[in-house]
Amino acid sequence: MAKQYFSFKSFLVQLYNFAKLACRLFDRNTRGYLVGLFCLFCVVGNASATISKENKLKAAYLLNFTKFIKWPTEGEKKSLTSIKICVEESAEFIAFLSEMAVNPIFNNREYEVKSLKWDTTSGCDLMYVTSIKNVDAIDLQNIVIVVNSRETYFPGAAIVFYKDDEKLRFEIDLHYINSLEVNFSSELLKLAKIRK
Repeated sequence: MAKQYFSFKSFLVQLYNFAKLACRLFDRNTRGYLVGLFCLFCVVGNASATISKENKLKAAYLLNFTKFIKWPTEGEKKSLTSIKICVEESAEFIAFLSEMAVNPIFNNREYEVKSLKWDTTSGCDLMYVTSIKNVDAIDLQNIVIVVNSRETYFPGAAIVFYKDDEKLRFEIDLHYINSLEVNFSSELLKLAKIRK
């Protein structure tokens, strides 16, 4: 147990060092995003140890993405305060993401984290996909699709995780997000590799 704690502590130290470096490279808004991400990891450091560090980081990114994306509103509703995240992952990942979603860092919105069911995806705002599926008959309009790696092809994926020099990064398909009725913040675009 002590060994696991030490390795996670080392991971946080590395993340902190990366945030310090990023503070010198990026503007104030981007620095705020990175510091928020680091603080989130500090808060959830004692959460479930059953999922990998990489999946914990991906879970943190999924929630942080929603802070920089605006979905269209319906009727007289002027702001979207409830976000439904549909996840194709293990029960442990879903539990970890749900635990993070109730953190005060995200108190500007209510989150509903659900296991992804392919016949009901139309209710999702953000969808995290980890495998290739036949999606011909599924309505994916205005759903921000995030895939877990470049090896996981999924039509209409807006955000793709990838590794660069053993670090987790993400790229955004600018052409695809322009076809959605969804607004991506410029701060989020600055942090991503842009695919045009």
